[in-house]
Parts: sequence; structure tokens; C-alpha cells
Amino acid sequence: MRKPVYACAAVALMVLSRGAMAHDVYGEAAQQKGISALPPSYQSIIRRHEELRDPDTQYKLLKKALAVNPPAHSIKPLKPGEQPKPTPPSPLQSLLEQVADAQAFWDRGETLHVCFLNGSMPARKTFMTVAQEMVDYTDLHLDGSVPDCGSTGAQIHVSFTDDGYYSYVGNDALLFDETQPTLNLNGMGTQGNWTTTWTGIARHEIGHMLGMLHEHQHPAVDCGFKSDEEIAALLHWKLSDVQNNFDKLKLTPTMIVTQYDPTSEMHYQLPADFFKNGEKSPCYILKRNIVLSPADIAFLKRIYPKT
Repeated sequence: MRKPVYACAAVALMVLSRGAMAHDVYGEAAQQKGISALPPSYQSIIRRHEELRDPDTQYKLLKKALAVNPPAHSIKPLKPGEQPKPTPPSPLQSLLEQVADAQAFWDRGETLHVCFLNGSMPARKTFMTVAQEMVDYTDLHLDGSVPDCGSTGAQIHVSFTDDGYYSYVGNDALLFDETQPTLNLNGMGTQGNWTTTWTGIARHEIGHMLGMLHEHQHPAVDCGFKSDEEIAALLHWKLSDVQNNFDKLKLTPTMIVTQYDPTSEMHYQLPADFFKNGEKSPCYILKRNIVLSPADIAFLKRIYPKT
């Protein structure tokens, strides 16, 4: 069982520009298509993981679990040769195990293997260089080979041709076979000489690959988003998707939240018309974040400590 870790990266929402939005717009549809291709049992797992990653949901379940009184029982001495009966897990223990699994962090010291569904050799090597830079901050290891996907046993399957930019979170990638991408960087597979913008996009998706999440609903900051209905119209999303992705989370005892960090690589850049106060919103950023911030690095070291 993976150890429970209640940690939230300090991030907010970003879109690259009005004309070129990031993975949560174009890539979301591709991700959902990939999930729908999974067996129903696997779809249920990944949906449940998504639900349990919401700290507000964790808090409600925790309160419910703590309110359950354990059954009264007396310990009887065992008869000769009798084996003790296993003690069923308490509601709290069951919840903690579920939440730990949902965090999708890789095992401590695990070696990650990557295969490629397409893309030139220079592009593959550039991806691996960027990934290695981030993995170096952790106790994880990265196999530097760049094979074609097929029967390699790789945990991560990279594509450069699916729609948008996206990555499944951490070890959720294990639910997909090697015919399906778990990380996609549309249009970046033709060459290895990536622009700083492309490199920044790759870092963002590799952050998800390592288990980092978007947290634009950071409880320590009020972005002042427009109404859910207005944002749904701007993004052409369903109202429920906007509510899940934009509504502010409540600060709860289950959360370990790092300070809000507008310089985070995981911070999305939204146009001013997503906010009630436009450019005056604390979540409106002028400069696109394309490098890891000190807080990003500290967070990676925190979830994968080397000692």
C-alpha cells in the first residue's frame, strides 16, 4: 500500500493564450476518450481517484469515518492451535488507504520507464532530458532509453500526435496499455530543438506524470472568477466541469497546503476576461511560467524525499 500523503501543490489555473489553450481545454477531450476506452472496472478506478483527490471530499469522508463507533467486543483467549481471526479495518483505516491510493504517487525509489508511440529520435531525447531534470529532485529514477511502445513494460507512454497537451496523474498511467498514450505533447515530436515555451509545456505535463496536480482553487487565494455559467461559455465546457475545476476549495484539516505560488510551473495563465476584476485579480499573471519555481522544486522533494 502506498503511504498516505496529504499534500497540495501551490498552483492556480493557466491557459497559454486566447488562441492556444493548454491541456485542460484541448487535451481534456482526448483524455476522456482514452478513459472511455478502458475496461469499465478501470474507468471506475480512475474516476474514484479523481473524486478522492478533492480535499473537500476527503474532509467529508473523514468526518463520516470518525463518527462511526467501532463495534464493542471482548478479546477471548485462543484455544490450543486456534488461529486469531483477522480484524476488519476500521472506517478510518479504509478511508486512509483509499486516499493514499488516489494520490497516485510512484513508489519510493521507483524506476520509471518511458516508451514512445511516435515522434522523432531528437524529440524523444529532448523529452527525456527535461524529465530527467525534474526526476533529479526526487528519489525516483528514470531509465534513459527511448524505445517504441509495444511490449516494453514501460509505465509512461508518450505521444506527440493526440489532441492537445495532457498527462494522467502519476501511477494512474498504469491503467493503460501501450497502445494508448498516458502523456501527450501535440506537435512537439518533429524536432529536438524545442522552444522555451515547448519545454515549459513539457515540464507542466511531466509534473502531472510525477503526481503533481492543478490547484487553481487554492484556499488561500480568491481569484475572483466570473460565474460558472460565464466560464462555461468561454471554455465551451459543461457546467459541472467548470464547478469541478474552478470552485474554490475549503481549507480543511486533511490538507497540507504550500503557500500560493503564482510563479509555479503548474500555474495556468488565463485571459483577464475570466476574472470579475480582470487584470486586478491576484490569479491574473502577465508572464507565462515556463520554469520550475523554488516552490515547485521544494514540493517535488517533499513528496519524494531522498532521505
